[in-house]
Amino acid sequence: MELMFIRGGISGVVLAIYCIFSFCYKTYTIYLLQQMFIIIGVMFDISWFFSGIEDFKKIAVRNVAVKSVMIFLIFAFVKTESDIGRYILINSITTLLGNIMLWMGLRKVIVRVPFKQLYFRRHIKGVIELFVPLIAVQIYSQLDKVMLGILADNIHESGYYEEARKLISAPIALLVSINTVLLPRVSNLYAHQQKEQIIKLYKESTSILLMMLIPAMAGMVIISNNLVAWFLGSDFMKVAYLLKLSVPMLLFMAIGNFVGIQYLIPTGQQNIMTIIYICSAVINVLLNFLLIPTLYSEGALIASCIAEVFSGSFQLVLLKRSEFNFSVCKGVWKYLISAIIMYIVLFIMDKNVNSSGIQYTLIQIVIGIIVYLTMLIVLQVKEVQKLKRIFSNLK
Repeated sequence: MELMFIRGGISGVVLAIYCIFSFCYKTYTIYLLQQMFIIIGVMFDISWFFSGIEDFKKIAVRNVAVKSVMIFLIFAFVKTESDIGRYILINSITTLLGNIMLWMGLRKVIVRVPFKQLYFRRHIKGVIELFVPLIAVQIYSQLDKVMLGILADNIHESGYYEEARKLISAPIALLVSINTVLLPRVSNLYAHQQKEQIIKLYKESTSILLMMLIPAMAGMVIISNNLVAWFLGSDFMKVAYLLKLSVPMLLFMAIGNFVGIQYLIPTGQQNIMTIIYICSAVINVLLNFLLIPTLYSEGALIASCIAEVFSGSFQLVLLKRSEFNFSVCKGVWKYLISAIIMYIVLFIMDKNVNSSGIQYTLIQIVIGIIVYLTMLIVLQVKEVQKLKRIFSNLK
């Protein structure tokens, strides 16, 4: 309850500021106000509670239900460009209702506490320690877009960069979900000083992350042209080039997210994580000033890649120097061979099959998965079963 009151108070302040801001932009006031339900939804978001008790089934069911209803409503009520208001309302209201849904699962696990017994001050330090690195990440992940719009002469460059970052974030979202699932378990093991179990979990989770990340990187390179062509249109083909250029960034984003969530946060080293993110932001800004004026969106992407390399590498060094040090590269050769075979098959297919569109992209993805999994089975990779066990926690 203490955390909910803190969350509600902060969300209320943010909502008030947002409403004032909305009325300053009269052209878009109605659209901005329609999105305020997302902020209200944050007040009711208690998914962190179910993550803490490792009850991911409720979160998964909620997410599937909300997305399904959202898609149905969009297809049912959004028909033309003039329906943008309906589209915004559907997104924001379904988000709010989805968060409210989770409250129905609280009746059996919480008890009523008198308001006088609540003590909010003890949470302030922890909230700030987690809030500051989050803000640092947001600054250096969003500031490059702002700087690109200011420093680049061509306004289209901002659109290319924005779409490339959106597409590259898709595989990262899946990897982040695995780290989120494992965070409560790691925190519990650390609290009980079970070092051997923590190292074992680190080995398993990094193996699974790399097993999924390496083929995602190879697949992104091979399908990017066709994906961008049907998803964004021929006018955005530069996005395909930016996607290929940003593939190395996936690796270091995954490493940074893994170390941050599974090591630095459970061990109470949020301050170190904050310093790393602030340094990354400074590097990103300085490189943006140097690269954007001449390279435009490529320059912004290169700057972001270098910042992510710094962040991910530095965090990995911290983990390697800790008491939880373990071999990261063991068995990776099997993933590399499987991904290379997958890439070769898809490359040959791409050169000899005269096809395009969403159907062809889906065929590429399915064939890529089949080839990759077949190679993993041939090479007797045990992590295939471990991955199945981790995702069984969501059921």
